[in-house]
Amino acid sequence: VLAGTGIETTGYESVYDKSRGLRTKAGKSIDEASWGNPKTYWNLVGNGGMISTPEDFLRFIKLYMDGEIVSPEWVTIGTMPHIKEQEEAISFYGYGLVVQENRRAGTYYWHDGGNGYYGAQWQYFPDTGEIHFTAGVEDTATRAIGLLRNAYAKERARR
Repeated sequence: VLAGTGIETTGYESVYDKSRGLRTKAGKSIDEASWGNPKTYWNLVGNGGMISTPEDFLRFIKLYMDGEIVSPEWVTIGTMPHIKEQEEAISFYGYGLVVQENRRAGTYYWHDGGNGYYGAQWQYFPDTGEIHFTAGVEDTATRAIGLLRNAYAKERARR
């Protein structure tokens, strides 16, 4: 999937640099807190527990949304709201991402992930092509992405 995309610092232990990674509040590194040991194992590989740099991750989102990783037709299918996330939810699950409408921000797509120690979240606004990405220890990524979305919505409403 990533061959030929210029994305080279995304993967498992082959790209992991312990000195650059986040640490938990208790000081544990990714391999200690998330992986349980310095080597990845089949469960981690199967659940998508890859590591990446912010630059690579932003590049991946842009390439995906531009139809360069999958066809433009598949991007259209993937960004369609298929199933409500919860009965009262204002968000829908597409194929691999969440489709959500915000009165001030418009329609946007997002996804998050975490494991109780680390979390990351991104959101993409198709009207402007703007991408927000946050990563942090515990719930800091979720709080930060909300602040970014609110700032985006305020700026969009001003225009």
